[in-house]
Amino acid sequence: MRALLVAAALAAAALALSGCTIARQFLPSQTESRFQDFTSFQSEAGEEFTSLVWVPTDAILLATKDSDHEPGRMLKFNSETGVTADGCVPGLLDGEAPFETVWWPSGEALTGIVCNETWRVFGVGGTWYAWTQ
Repeated sequence: MRALLVAAALAAAALALSGCTIARQFLPSQTESRFQDFTSFQSEAGEEFTSLVWVPTDAILLATKDSDHEPGRMLKFNSETGVTADGCVPGLLDGEAPFETVWWPSGEALTGIVCNETWRVFGVGGTWYAWTQ
């Protein structure tokens, strides 16, 4: 009888764990990546980031964050030259960053640069922050 109870408990535990694995496939996951320089960023970041022509080639200490189930993206980099003008215009930055992360500054900028009509970009010192919603 005791062996039967142990077997039933083990079967229930296995079923519960497999349910967690199955459920995890349907839950949104966020991916955060870091890159030392522009070259590693261009070769290792996904196309949704590497296609951004306004990220300068002197960018270092880049960080990205996105999700496989949510449309928003975030980007941070340090640069002396800043954002290049290709596809960017000064403007109001409506909305807010879609995710939380340790490298994002507190508060939101009200004005900055809008790039490719979807990226909101602002600088703090030599660090640039950008997001889409």
